[in-house]
Parts: sequence; structure tokens; C-alpha cells
Amino acid sequence: MITAMDELKAMTSDGDPSTRIRGVVTTNIIGHGVDVDRFNVIVFAGFTRLVAEYIQASARVGRRFPGISIFVPTPQSERDRSIFGRFAKFHQYLDRLVDPAAVTRWPLPAMRRTMPGLLCGYLMGVAAASLGKPLSTVEAVRDSQGDANGEALTQDAVVKWMLDAYGCEFAPSPQYREQLERAVKNAYSSVVNVPPQRGRFKPLNMHLEAMNSLRDVDEPAFIRIANSDEAKALKRLIDG
Repeated sequence: MITAMDELKAMTSDGDPSTRIRGVVTTNIIGHGVDVDRFNVIVFAGFTRLVAEYIQASARVGRRFPGISIFVPTPQSERDRSIFGRFAKFHQYLDRLVDPAAVTRWPLPAMRRTMPGLLCGYLMGVAAASLGKPLSTVEAVRDSQGDANGEALTQDAVVKWMLDAYGCEFAPSPQYREQLERAVKNAYSSVVNVPPQRGRFKPLNMHLEAMNSLRDVDEPAFIRIANSDEAKALKRLIDG
């Protein structure tokens, strides 16, 4: 997959058509992170399972030059025939037909994943403004303990702000508040109790392993490099 994407990105319209990749057959996975601005035509063999998948996939074309999206309905599918018969009106209301995400207000896994980022936001924003200096690293927070204007860095102040931010007063059970309070205390303790390391500064978001995007919902995986070929492949991934 990576090699194919590299080849697609490297090729131009000036190359020999007989050696150039001119078409790709794929599933709906093309709608997730495939960014090749050469694509200018997409053909749907039947409609996607979800409207959001259709929007995502059709957005792969027309990035550098005007593109075209072609829908070929499956004759046996009543849904496809309905969309085809009302094609213009269907696209007029396309955004309203996106299925709502199944989100629960009080899921504990979501709280555990978002807590590090919110704690970073508090320390780097609210607490930093209170102290009048940047707090972007673990060392900066640790060294600011005990400052004259450092009330915002007391554990009680941090926990109270986090509980308010999550709206714990409306939580359906005390378990949610208890787990959040425990997680915040542990995370904050890991920041202020880091032993000094001469000449080294670690960003707060890296230390707390805050989410980088809203798609970052799974537990992180760890990659072990076994040889030089794997190192080169990893470098290509990082460099894009």
C-alpha cells in the first residue's frame, strides 16, 4: 500500500502513459488518509454503506484540477435505484443525510483518552496565564511549584478545574467523578515529580501522551526496528 501511494504521488502527466498507473481499484478505505492530488475521476460501483463514506471517498478527486465523480448504481439495489432517480435532490441535502455518530455522554474510555489533552490545556493556558509565563514543558511546571502566584498549580486547583470542565456535577454516577479525579491526580503527579535532568526539556503533551487528533482513539502501538530496511521504510512513513 505504501509503495503504491509513493508511486502514484511521484508520477506526473508528462510521463510515458504505458508505464504510468492510470487507475486504482479500491474499497471504501480510499476515503481515509489517501491524499494523492493526481486523482481526478472516481467511479462508484454501487453506493457506499454510509453517506459519510461517499463524501469522504468523493473528496479524493479534484484536488489539483477539476474532478468528476460518477455513480454507477447496482440495478438489484432498491437504495441505489432510489438515489439514482433523485440524484440532484439527494446531493442538495447530502450533509443532512450523514448518519449521527453514536456518542455516549459519559464513557469512561473517552474520559481517559481526553484527560491528558485537557490537562495540558489547563497547564499551558489557564495556569500559564495566572503565572504570567509559559508552561509548555514538564520542567517549567515543576520549577513553578511554590511561586508567589502559583495557586493555579496546586493539586486542588487543577483537580477542581478538570472536574468543572467535564461537568462532573451532572455525571449519572459518582464513579465517573472518582475515576476522573484519580486520573488527574496521577497524571499531574507524574509531571511535578519528574526528577531534574540537566539540559533536557520534555513537552507536556508528549509526557502526558495527549491525543494528536480526534481520530486518535485507539491505544498506541509500539514499533520495533529490527534491521536497516525497516528503518528506511519507517523514515519514508515519517517523511510522507
